[in-house]
Amino acid sequence: MALSRHVWHTAICTSALLGLAVTGAHAAEDTDGPPPYVYQELRFGIVGAPAPSVRAGGHNVPTAESRGYRFGVTYLSGHAPFNDYFGTVWGAQASVGTYNVGEDLTQTMVDVYYGFQYGIVQTDALRGFGEILPYLGGGFSDMNVVKNGENQAGLGGALEGGVRVGAYLTEHHWIAGLTAAYVYGLSKVSADENIDLRTNGFQFGGELGYRF
Repeated sequence: MALSRHVWHTAICTSALLGLAVTGAHAAEDTDGPPPYVYQELRFGIVGAPAPSVRAGGHNVPTAESRGYRFGVTYLSGHAPFNDYFGTVWGAQASVGTYNVGEDLTQTMVDVYYGFQYGIVQTDALRGFGEILPYLGGGFSDMNVVKNGENQAGLGGALEGGVRVGAYLTEHHWIAGLTAAYVYGLSKVSADENIDLRTNGFQFGGELGYRF
């Protein structure tokens, strides 16, 4: 599998998210008057994700494992009235998921979030907050296909959507929390024959991050 290609995709996406974070931080500094609470966050997370089902040649193909792992870098920007608990959140996540579906499968995705948070205020005291983030995204599926005893690289596009919820603890800057999400995704990989992949299920994991 061309792992270097996914490392390259992930590096580009991560650089873009870091650029958004820096730009957002400068924008927040330029706000005049008693501003609403505007913040940016950068998070790193891992989830256990449902492995896609596989259909090739008009037949369902048994998968070796029902779940895989997905690693993500997330940038979020939040906006809430000053000293109020409720606000809006938007951002994006770049992620790489690895699965064993009879063959090795890697999916590189970029998802866009827009949702709501409850519980964030400007304080250094330890406190909890929650989020709900609907999302849509797309990316690439890279599958190592064995055909007639030979390895073939199958590559195709992927789309997904879902809703993620999270519960977090923060002392104003550092963040730690647990996440759960429902995800539905479709992908088609082209090798000697078209292979259809479908993701449908729940992800559970955790995140660590920093607010600035």
